[in-house]
Amino acid sequence: PARAALDPAMIAALGTRQIAGLTSTQFGTLAPAQIGALGTTAVDALTATALSGMTATGLSAMSTTQIAVLDPSQIAAISTEAIAGGGATLLTALTDTQFAALTSRQIGGLTGSEIEALPASRVAALTTTQVRGLTATGLSAFSADQFAALGTRQVAALSTGAVSGLTATAIKGLAATQIEALST
Repeated sequence: PARAALDPAMIAALGTRQIAGLTSTQFGTLAPAQIGALGTTAVDALTATALSGMTATGLSAMSTTQIAVLDPSQIAAISTEAIAGGGATLLTALTDTQFAALTSRQIGGLTGSEIEALPASRVAALTTTQVRGLTATGLSAFSADQFAALGTRQVAALSTGAVSGLTATAIKGLAATQIEALST
């Protein structure tokens, strides 16, 4: 496509109206260097529609400065695959507001190593909707500190499928209130 012929400097020179007009397919065909060349004003102008075409490679090409300007609706529009492909580096770069915007599907798509990298404070901040997205694989990656950070409302929100991922060690580490929440 013609977009591939545009060097990063040309992409950086596009106006916000042009950036806002990108479709998901058009945005998805941009090379990592082209995405990395976008200024923060251009990133802010990206629509949820365009960002739904984001690839993991494209997201990995974004700087922390670019990621910082993404608003919650933009974060929620990025595909599960791209979020999971962004790795622990992406999850660390997200602000608390951006992290709160992750959908249950995006949380469910995180790999075991990404889950392991979440600090207990981020686990404690998971909404009950986000917790419902956790899979057995994701929950099996939780550390004792991460389990301890889960409140009873979060534990009660865990799906039966996710709970099947609890190891005997994890169950032993649960507080009495958390165990009670599992049965409600």
